[in-house]
Parts: sequence; structure tokens; C-alpha cells
Amino acid sequence: MKNLIVFSLLSLATTALAQEATEQTVEKFSIHGYLTQAWAKSDSEQILGISKQGTTDYRRAAVLLRFSPTAKDSLVIQLAHRRLGLSPVSSQEPDVKLDWAFYSRNLGSNTSLRVGRLPQPLGIHNETRYVGTLLPFYRAPYNFYQEGSFTSETIDGAMIRHAISPDSDWNAEISAYGGGFTMYETTAEGPRPTRAEKSVGGQLWLNTPVSGLRFGVGAMRMELAQSASGKDRWNNLSASAEYAGQRVKLRSEYRRTRTRAVESKFDNYYVYGGVNVTSRLALHGQFDTCTLSFFAAPGFRLEVDKFYRDKTLGASFAARPDVVLKAEYHWTKSQLLETNPGPITGPARPANYFIASMSVSF
Repeated sequence: MKNLIVFSLLSLATTALAQEATEQTVEKFSIHGYLTQAWAKSDSEQILGISKQGTTDYRRAAVLLRFSPTAKDSLVIQLAHRRLGLSPVSSQEPDVKLDWAFYSRNLGSNTSLRVGRLPQPLGIHNETRYVGTLLPFYRAPYNFYQEGSFTSETIDGAMIRHAISPDSDWNAEISAYGGGFTMYETTAEGPRPTRAEKSVGGQLWLNTPVSGLRFGVGAMRMELAQSASGKDRWNNLSASAEYAGQRVKLRSEYRRTRTRAVESKFDNYYVYGGVNVTSRLALHGQFDTCTLSFFAAPGFRLEVDKFYRDKTLGASFAARPDVVLKAEYHWTKSQLLETNPGPITGPARPANYFIASMSVSF
């Protein structure tokens, strides 16, 4: 199926590009993509696939194809390739996967519908979480967005989006969606896939009269048929705030996840600040933290200290708007160490790491 999809897309691209570059053809068919290649090195234990020896197997890439036969209709397909270094989750990632595949229809001037495998409305970065030229660091804040396990960036289903008073100083955009997705759980035997169904959720963004200032809230509920703890139900609540000025950028997001089977609580937030020193050079700082607790035995709730806490400083240099170089250093204390793992009841251990990357997009 994957080979058939790739062959069909390449055939479609070849046919379109072989035609004369008429205005009509350019409007109907477009190709976009991105690539981020990184080198990462830890100063001690392996974390997030980053070892003390260093790794260049840290990469994100995608090609997005859009066909719009009319002004109201679009077909979007994205093929993706991602590597997570030495992370156990890498063994579950195919070299190329069908990331997005959805049909979009404008139902009116302010309303649209998407059906298929589509990006889940979640926070500020989810739809662009791998586009390195748009991110201050190599990855989106880990605790809020997760990566590799206990998360899904897409949903198989449908979403409707509606803009409220788009021409007013105060305006809003609301999204509602439903469907299912596959994610990976980390167990003692390694990552295992599990399917979430009956997922329903929504997100609301409120734009203010202050240019670049907006606020968002979201919620989602899903059911896992066969998780590590049996049948389970998850509930997520999130809140976001962003100010994107010409010189200064500030962001913060909070997310709360509750599971029913073991009555776990996962609360996380991050705070980011960035400043454009010049038109090309920017400096970034971020604090990302979370708390985790669950019932380890009847009547006994276990509080996990510093499940993942990260302080990051970095710099980015835009050689061109579509070519960005980055360097960042992370001071981390975590229970997510992938070498010499200790009991979850033990103290969190440090594992600082450095990432240098180059991102391009077109």
C-alpha cells in the first residue's frame, strides 16, 4: 500500500511538472517540504535517543502534496521520515510513513471540513511540530507535545473548523473533531502499539486587538481498548497563550492528562521566551516541567519526582528565511533515562545534552 501511494504521488507530480507552467496548473497543484538534520550528544546517560557517544541519526523530513481542483476543495497528502537516534521507539518507525491524507472542503466563507488522517488540533505547535524553520529549538516542548510514545499527532476521522467574527478586532476560531489513532506505550518489554477510539475533542483560539497576542483552550477524551493496564479512558485539558511580536516572542502552555485505569495524573507546562537580536539572529530560553502521580497500591498514591524537567538555552541563525541553523543546550533531570534505568520511585538523575541542527523548507 505504501509503495502504491508513493508511486501514485510521484506519477502525479511528474505529470504536473511536465506540463507547461500555466497559471492554472500552479494554482491546482503544489509541493512543499522540510528537512531538519541534527547532531546530538549527551554528557552522561542516554536520553530521548541521545547517547554520550553522540548521534547523527536525528532527523525529520516530509514532503507535502496538495491538489486543489476547485477553490473550495483540496486533497492533502504528506509523507514523512523521522529518526530518534538510539531511542527504542525508533524500531517502530518505518523509513517512510503516510503522515497525513485528508480531503478539505470549504463549506462557506468561515467554515471548513477535513476528513481522513489529519493533524490533531492541539496547542500552538502540533501542526508544525516538525517544521524546523518555524521552531525555536529542535523539537516542540517535550512534556506538552510528547514524542514517540503516549502521543499521536494525527487522528483518523473528521474535523470541522469555524471562524467567528474574522474581520473584528476580537475574533475566534473553533475546531471540533472525532475519530481514532494509534500510539505507542512504553512497557517493560519495550514500546507496544495500542489503538485509541471514540476520541472526541475541540479547541478554541481567541485573537485579541493586540497584534500577535492570542489565547487558546482545548479538551479531548479517548478510550484505549487494549492498553498496558487494560481498557482505559483518558481525558486531556489544555490552555495556551502566545505573544508573537516583531522582536520578542513569549509562549506558555499547560496540559492536564487523567487516566482511569490506574487513576494517574500527568500535569505539565512550559514557559518560552525569545528575542530577535538582529533580523537573522535570535536567542531562546525555555523551562519545561511536569508532575506525575498514580495509585501504586490501594490507598497509596505515588508521586514521581521530576519525571522530566528541562531548562534550555539556544540560538538560531537564519541564513535565509528557509534555511535556519540552531544550537541548544539542555539541563535535564528525568526518569526517562534509557541506559541504566532506575526504579520510578528513585530520585531523578541529570542527563544534560547538546543539539546542533540545520533546517530547510520549501
